[in-house]
Amino acid sequence: MSRADRFIVAAPVAIAGVHGGLWALGRWPARRTLAGDEQRYVHEARELAAGREVTVDLLWPPGYAEFLAGIARWADRWGVTTAIQIVLLIAGAACFAAFARHLGAGRIARRVVFLGLCCFPPLAAFAHYRWPEVLHLALFGAALWAFSTPQAALAVRAVGGAALGAALLTKSLLTPVAPLLLAALALGERGARRWLAPLAATLAMGLVVAPTLVENHRATGRWVIADSSTFNLWLGLTDTSRRNLRDGRAWEEFKAYRDSAPSAVERDRLLRARIREEVARRGALDVLAAQIGRQGFRFFDKDSYLTDQLPGGALGGLGEGYPATPQPVALGVRAVSYLAYAALLGLAALGLVGTRTSWRRRENDILDEDRGARQPINPWPWLALALVAFQIGLFLFLHVKTRYRVQLMPFLWIYAGLAAERWIEQGRPASNGRLVIGLVVGGGLLALAFGASLVDAMVS
Repeated sequence: MSRADRFIVAAPVAIAGVHGGLWALGRWPARRTLAGDEQRYVHEARELAAGREVTVDLLWPPGYAEFLAGIARWADRWGVTTAIQIVLLIAGAACFAAFARHLGAGRIARRVVFLGLCCFPPLAAFAHYRWPEVLHLALFGAALWAFSTPQAALAVRAVGGAALGAALLTKSLLTPVAPLLLAALALGERGARRWLAPLAATLAMGLVVAPTLVENHRATGRWVIADSSTFNLWLGLTDTSRRNLRDGRAWEEFKAYRDSAPSAVERDRLLRARIREEVARRGALDVLAAQIGRQGFRFFDKDSYLTDQLPGGALGGLGEGYPATPQPVALGVRAVSYLAYAALLGLAALGLVGTRTSWRRRENDILDEDRGARQPINPWPWLALALVAFQIGLFLFLHVKTRYRVQLMPFLWIYAGLAAERWIEQGRPASNGRLVIGLVVGGGLLALAFGASLVDAMVS
């Protein structure tokens, strides 16, 4: 049996095994209970499915509740939604694996990306939850695939724009970088297509988001899909714990924010004033030092929304998630999750440092028959680096939950796949100098992931 045949057989078995295990974890010995924002998403979806009007706060985009409501109108069964989200996760993984080709990934690396995104427990678990992470990743992956495929028809670029618009309706994190995606699309084209392709994508994206923009402008006077930046900045600047979900103040702060004024515009104005007062009181340098000493631990923490819902976890201890899971099972899930996460961070660091980023396209990405023609450049490796830097930089200041790093996972798996491929084919994941740097970067990430408790103990 060839290597390709073995992969074709092994991949479905691995995916079925991981998701079968997560399915069983959520139903034995007791059914998993909803945690946090899941309760709001499910409530809004049921109201929408019943034909009742729902007023959505501007802190949350409306797309995921509408997605759940659409499924509920057709088949109001928990397992149907989970099955659809598993399919979306697989489709999104395939899109990111295809996109990885433009970052230099060969066949081995693309398989690592695909299986990693489908089977990495802290990510795969979201297909079984009622948070928008999997839907958002699938839509974002579709947009990247449609934008990065060389010589694709303008209709494909328009599909990418529509997928990007739908992704913004589920999570607004990408809003500031949407222009970067369109710029990368333009750079990868030639001739008139340099403006036709981004125009087609922009028009399609606009058609998708326009109803929400118009409705929010009518209700609040603001042309936005959603905007939680001010509230999350306040939380991020005033958090105290190096681990997410440990301080338990977000709900109380939200109630105070909600009750501070009747309109979202006025609430944000008042909260921005409080932020300025807080920074003036503490001093900008002290605020920055506190953020640097805390946010990295929160963002890269070893725990995830999977392990936090187990007995003894931040959510499981509150009776949410899997509080009835037997301790041996919980210990096994934690061990697998921690080990897989440590391997991912280590390999991703080696892949990130060891990858030589260039504007030149790989030869196998060029589909033109005329090999003598000047080829379009390849902006996608630079875009991937920009997206990684943007997300890490953004959460230096905003409120951090480990759920928010899910959007970084595809890129971590791409770089991990590149390192694994070089290791298998060349016997080492990077050249000597880059290997040393990669080990230092990987060690730093592992220290952030596993060192929060130790640092807290030393400080106290």
